[in-house]
Amino acid sequence: MPEIVVREATAADASDIAAIHEAAVFAEGDAAHYSAAQIEAWAHSRSLDRLVAQIAARRFFIASDTTGPLGYGQLDLSAATVRSTYVHPAARRRGCGLRLLEAMVAAAREAGLKRLKLDASLNAVPFYEACGFSCAAPVVHRLATGVELPCRGMVLELS
Repeated sequence: MPEIVVREATAADASDIAAIHEAAVFAEGDAAHYSAAQIEAWAHSRSLDRLVAQIAARRFFIASDTTGPLGYGQLDLSAATVRSTYVHPAARRRGCGLRLLEAMVAAAREAGLKRLKLDASLNAVPFYEACGFSCAAPVVHRLATGVELPCRGMVLELS
């Protein structure tokens, strides 16, 4: 299996990030936690222009191998929040999500953060628990479109 490399994403990666996001979210349809309408709204929750602006404002990481981009993660240092970790369905179970999360945790530590939080989709809770996050209260994640997704608040102590 080719080696997975994680690097900081740039605006030039926006189309790849959007494609990964869409594929990963549509794969959520198998999880039975969200309706078809929620999945559709989630998959198309931001424009490419908005994504480029987010890449400029936050720290995005992209994972790839010799076949191309496999996944991405989004860290908002100002909010001490992992905003997203998505892996293309064809690249799951290869350690890509873990590598992305490790890069974001390292960046958070380098920035002096003591704690990271996130809103995990219901099917992602076991992944984050395996990575050391603890479950907090149930939360509702509101997309820019107004569609609401039930999620689980999670935290990771970095000290």
